[in-house]
This record gives sequence, structure tokens and C-alpha cells, in this order.
Amino acid sequence: MNYAVNIVATIFLVPWPAIVIMSPMMIAARGFSDSKSSIVTALLFFSYPIFLFLLIKLFGFKFYGTEPLAWVLGFSVVVLIIIQLYGLPRMLYNICNDISNEGYHITTEKVYKNGIPLKDADPDTFTAIEGTLFYSKDSNYVYADYKIIESAHAPSFEVVEGSNGLYYKDKNNAYTQWGIIDNSDGESFEWVGHNYAKDKNNVYFDQYVVDNADPNSFEALESYIGKDQNSVFVRYYKADTDIDNKSFELIRFDEEFFGKDERHVYAVFYNSSNPLQIFPEADPATFKPIGEYYAVDDSHVYHYSYYRGHIKLLEGVKPENFKLEYDPETGADAKSHNKLFRQGELVTTK
Repeated sequence: MNYAVNIVATIFLVPWPAIVIMSPMMIAARGFSDSKSSIVTALLFFSYPIFLFLLIKLFGFKFYGTEPLAWVLGFSVVVLIIIQLYGLPRMLYNICNDISNEGYHITTEKVYKNGIPLKDADPDTFTAIEGTLFYSKDSNYVYADYKIIESAHAPSFEVVEGSNGLYYKDKNNAYTQWGIIDNSDGESFEWVGHNYAKDKNNVYFDQYVVDNADPNSFEALESYIGKDQNSVFVRYYKADTDIDNKSFELIRFDEEFFGKDERHVYAVFYNSSNPLQIFPEADPATFKPIGEYYAVDDSHVYHYSYYRGHIKLLEGVKPENFKLEYDPETGADAKSHNKLFRQGELVTTK
């Protein structure tokens, strides 16, 4: 009989590790934290090995010759750690006391964020800052998530107009969701466009200063590219390439951007300290990307690689003879006459 009990108990225990592994998706499901039945169900799923071994002990059996109470103790410790990490007891307590575990909840005595009290928050004057669930404030404090920003001025703290929640400011400083922007001036701080902002002293990309950018002439061209009267910038890097700023503009191909002026065409390498690299000999008037990281003008074919950080001119290849074509035998992605190329490299000649 004991042998049969061991087999049945083992069958019941087999799904438990999978339940634990998959539990983050269950806990993160929309509405879970405000559903009493879901939380109770999760507690039962996590805890059922404890009840299983208590039953084995109650009926006087062993588990493969071991003491069931030892298994009860071991699973109890593990389950307690799991449910505390997920905050399930707190969630259940909050629901039983009509406190929401999602978003902000204000009572006559406290302010809660996702079911956790905000320290010293004043319910009468508390408000969430428009455009974010990260910043909030009352008459005395500004909160970044759950922490008080000691240096922030609560009465003047607000989202920067037009920035869609990317930037915030008070009378002294500016902020992103990463925190305070060092050396920023809150009074003159304003959104420029896309991911850029400026004050009387600097231009900013997120929390970084765009070195040597002129706030008076700076304009954002797209989310990661901007220019002033002197230079072009990608993120917060200044392009060292000799660029004609007056004629510089962007070329868009699907989700990619390229730059061009009257003299050159440029690839945009977002994570490089020299982010604009010239397509050698490319004609700005006829240049166009064609896909698979190839581009052409009226005389040349190029392959560019963001991963490798290079631009390659395909020597001797004419655009009129070049086309994108996959070859399953070699893995080639393009061809010109009898030449096959893969990622800009000659694979074979047929």
C-alpha cells in the first residue's frame, strides 16, 4: 500500500516545478493582483505539496522511506519564499481591505501605488503626474516610483509640455524617468522634438548632455538625430565627419535613416562615437537603399552593416546588373550576373 501511495504522490508532485517556472506569467497577467480568486488559486497551487505530505503523514505512510513532516517543512520554507517574493499575502490583505493592487489608490489616511504605501504621502493633495506612472507628488514631496526625491520642488514639478512623458521639470532642475538631469536648468528647460530637449545652457538626449550642441539653433530631425548651425548629432554623439549642415537632410527607408548633403551620403551608426560614415563616391541625387542592407546609386552598389560597423563598395558591380535574390544552396542574398553575394561578400561565381 505504501508503494502505491508513493507512486500517486510522485505523480501529483511532477507538475509542481512547472507551475513554479510558469508562475511569473500568471502573476503578471492583467487583473491578477486585484482578483481574490486568482490570488487564492495561486496560493493553493504553490502550497499543494504541503497538504499532500500532511495527508501522507495523517494516514501513517512514509514517502520512499522518509519522514513526510520533513518534506512538509522543506516545502513550507520554499513556498513561503515564493509567495513573499510575489507579494501574495500583501495582495490578499489589500483586496480584503478594498485597497487596489494596481495603479494608485488613495484612502483617507494613505496613498498606495500598486498596493504599496507611499511614505509620508498626503492623500488630500496627492496627484499622479500626467503622462507617467513613475512620477507623482503631493504638496510636500515628489515621488520617483516609491521613493521621495529630496531635491525636487513639489509645487512646480510637472511634465515638460509636448514631451509625451519623456521629460519633467521643476523650478530648479529637469528630469527623465532615469532621474535628475545633472546641471540642467528647470526654468528654461523645454522640449525640442522627438527625444531631444534643451535649456539655456545645453541640449539633452534623455539624461545626457549633447556635447557642443548649440541650444539656440538646435533642431531635432528624428528620434535619435538632430543638428544645429554647426554640426549633426546622433543621440548625444557629435558627428566628426565634414558635413554641409545647410543642405543636410535625412533619407528614410522602412525603419532606417540615412543622411545626405550636397556632397555625400551617410550611414547612421547609432552606437558609434563617430556615428555618420560616408558611402564612398555615392551620388546624393541618385542614392537609394534597396533592402537586405544593400544600397545603390547610378554607378555603384554598396553593402552596409550596423553589426560590423562598416560600409563596403562592391568593386566592379554595376547597379543595373545587381538584384536581391536568395540562393538556398549558398545562402547568398544577392547576385550580379554570375556572382553571388552574402552580406556583401562574394560567395561564389557560377
